[in-house]
Amino acid sequence: MDLEVKLINDMTKLSIVISTYNRPTLYERVVKSLKSQLAKNVEVVKIEGVAGLAKARNRGWKQAKGDYVAYIDDDAVATPNWVVNILGFIKLHPDVVAFGGPYTSSNALSLPSWIPKELTVMEIKANVARPIVLPHEWLTGTNMIFRRSVLKELGGFDEGLGVTPTRRSYGEETDLLIRLHNAGYAIWYDPKIKVLHEFALSKTSLLFLLRDQFTHGYNSHVTFKHLVKNDPVGTAGTALSRLSRPGLELKTRLYFLLSPLLYLVGTLVGKISSTLR
Repeated sequence: MDLEVKLINDMTKLSIVISTYNRPTLYERVVKSLKSQLAKNVEVVKIEGVAGLAKARNRGWKQAKGDYVAYIDDDAVATPNWVVNILGFIKLHPDVVAFGGPYTSSNALSLPSWIPKELTVMEIKANVARPIVLPHEWLTGTNMIFRRSVLKELGGFDEGLGVTPTRRSYGEETDLLIRLHNAGYAIWYDPKIKVLHEFALSKTSLLFLLRDQFTHGYNSHVTFKHLVKNDPVGTAGTALSRLSRPGLELKTRLYFLLSPLLYLVGTLVGKISSTLR
C-alpha cells in the first residue's frame, strides 16, 4: 500500500519518509495509521530494501518533494493528529528547521514486567513546544522532522553510523542533531507530535540489552565526535540513580547496575579499536 495525499489546503509541503527492510506487515501498519490524516501537499516516501538506516534516510530526503521531511520508522504508528500537529507546528514556528516529539510503547502490555520504562518511552519534560537542551535532551529517530534544505546543507546523516543488516550500530540521528546545534540551529520538541513505537520482543533479554549498552559505548567516540561540550549522555549517573526506586525487580536492578559498566567498557574498546585501525 503506497500513499500520496490530498485533503487539507495547506501551502506547506511535507514528505513523510518510511524506511523499511523486509518487514511488509509493519510497513502496512504504519501506512494504515497515516491513511486517514494525510493532506494536500503531503506525500509518503517509501524507502525499501536499502542496506543501512542512515543511507535509507538520506535517500528519503533526496527523493522527497516537500519543504519538510518527517521520519517515522516502520515499527511505529502515527497517532491520529500527527500530521496535523506537524503542520500546525510549522505554521507557528516557520524559522525552526528541526523538531520532533515523543513516543510511547505500542506493546507495553506484552512486554516482560522487568523491562525498564525508559527503554519503551521517550518523553521530554515539556507541556508546550520548546527548544531542547543539548547534550541532555535529544529527539528520537522515529519521530523527527527537518527542513529539507538544512539536510542538504549539512549532508544529511552520516552513513558510517546506524544499523545495517549486518551491523548493530547507533548514533546517526544524534550526530546530525549535534551538527545542527553546532551550526547554530535551534532544535525543538513538541509533546503533541506523538507516535507509538513497538519494542521488539527479540530485545527482551537482559543479555541483549546489556550488549546494546556496550554497542552504544563502542559507537560513542564517533556518535559524539562533533559534540563541543564533553558531556555525552550521563549514562552512568542516570542509570545508577534509578537503582534507588522502590519495588524494582531483580532483572531491572541488574540492568541499571550493569548498563553503565557495559557502556564504559564499550567506550574504552571503541577508542582502542579506532586507534589501532
